[in-house]
This record gives sequence, structure tokens and C-alpha cells, in this order.
Amino acid sequence: MPLYRKPVSGQQGSTSISAASLSFTDGDTLKRFTISDATVSTTSKIVGSVRRPDSADDSVDEGYIYTWSLVEVATGSFDILVAVHDGGYQDCTGNPPNETVTFWYIVA
Repeated sequence: MPLYRKPVSGQQGSTSISAASLSFTDGDTLKRFTISDATVSTTSKIVGSVRRPDSADDSVDEGYIYTWSLVEVATGSFDILVAVHDGGYQDCTGNPPNETVTFWYIVA
């Protein structure tokens, strides 16, 4: 059976998607980022996804996987903790990433 979400009464159908750049260029594999956004309040819900840079050549792609957790929500900002793993979800401190990723998010 397919999943179905009934719309909440009074809910609008348009939402703005925002982006923040997250730099992993200093050898870290776990970093906390504060993202400033005037639309955020202490009761906001944040939904997001991390996007890596495009890679045209699989042979040079290290296959990093980024996972994130929301760790604090305040008026005007929120903090996320982002961890980097290799393709097998192992710690990659021996070969850390050297790239900037994009965190795409929605504030509701």
C-alpha cells in the first residue's frame, strides 16, 4: 500500500528552499555548523539534505557520505552536526574529504 499524507487544514503548498555551503577542507570528518536564517524560530521544523559536488569521473570520486543531525534551534538560526563517512559508513579520518558541500533545507 502506498504511503499517503493527508494535508493539514489551512496548510499552504508552497515552500522556499534555502542553501548553505558547508566546508570540509581542513581535515575534519565531524563538524558543527550554525546556519543563520531570519525565518527560523524556536518552534521551527527543519528538513534538509546534503549535496556533494558533481563528479564526472567515478574513478576519482571518494564516495563520501554526509549525514546530519539538528542539534539546536534558536530565533534566527539553527545548528547542525554533520558527519562524513566513506562508502561503507566507516570513519574516514585517514582520508578526509577536501570539498565544500551544499546543505539544502526547508524551514516549516
